[in-house]
Amino acid sequence: MEGFTLASKERKAKVADHKHNYVRLVIHKGKLVVDVSWPDYQRNRIRIPDEQKGNELRLRIELAMADGSWTSLRQTLLEKKSPELMRGCFQAVADEYFENWVTVHNRSVKTKKAFINRFKARWKLSPVGTFSVRHADDYIRSRIGKVKPATINRELACLKHLMVWAVKRGYLLTNPLADYELLEEEPYARERVTEEMIEAVLSKLPTLFVPVFTLIWQTGARRGEILNLQHDQVDRKNRLIEFTRRTKSGKSRLVMITDRAMEALDAIPPLPGCPYVFYNPATGTPWRDCRKPWIQAREAAGYPWMTPKHL
Repeated sequence: MEGFTLASKERKAKVADHKHNYVRLVIHKGKLVVDVSWPDYQRNRIRIPDEQKGNELRLRIELAMADGSWTSLRQTLLEKKSPELMRGCFQAVADEYFENWVTVHNRSVKTKKAFINRFKARWKLSPVGTFSVRHADDYIRSRIGKVKPATINRELACLKHLMVWAVKRGYLLTNPLADYELLEEEPYARERVTEEMIEAVLSKLPTLFVPVFTLIWQTGARRGEILNLQHDQVDRKNRLIEFTRRTKSGKSRLVMITDRAMEALDAIPPLPGCPYVFYNPATGTPWRDCRKPWIQAREAAGYPWMTPKHL
């Protein structure tokens, strides 16, 4: 009877041990694995190439359990990945960051795609786990003199966020660039423009394009906001425009419609079935760009340095 009691206690102890959170390196079916019992009692065995990688993974899992981010880490670890991604190659991690973060959270991916392609060309097959401050220092040295400090800072900001994302997904233990300082940027003062200068450039524009740049001037809106302006954003009765789409901050704002802005809005007749104020009559789609007529007009007016931001 005593033996039966001891055996029962041992079985209960094993069950309790199985339910308890643990992370350990074991040999399972002749393969080295990290054996994990998660806080929700789910158990997984994750195959690893060697003991060093196993200890790194064990530490990441323990830290994730401690700070509560273990569910995200587990999802990342159990997803089917390419061998390059499993090894943590910079190129593979950067590609996943672009697909799963940039394309989902950024309105325009063109700029960040260029940054990421530049990073991949430099650190293609390097393990992201070996990334350090020295890598960022070398990168800055390679860019100094080629582009402005402000451009380098935008690239570094993208790289720092990539590292933050990699930590959250379990590819890194810590962000090596968390406290990395950006470059000091040169103070920039845009040249002041007068109403006469603006009128001079507008007078050189083809008639079709005058309303677009007049609205930019009168509302202070960005070019993309005006080109994608839709009729339902314009409240003619209360003389208001609500910018809710393609705003840089992602937040909506109200802008008063001046008399000059109202004339610009009335200059383009609505196209039946088309929601856009400025449209291609053949397709009903908004204008994609209007850089060329602006460049030609500012040259003709004698102000080749003037940009739509001056408006």
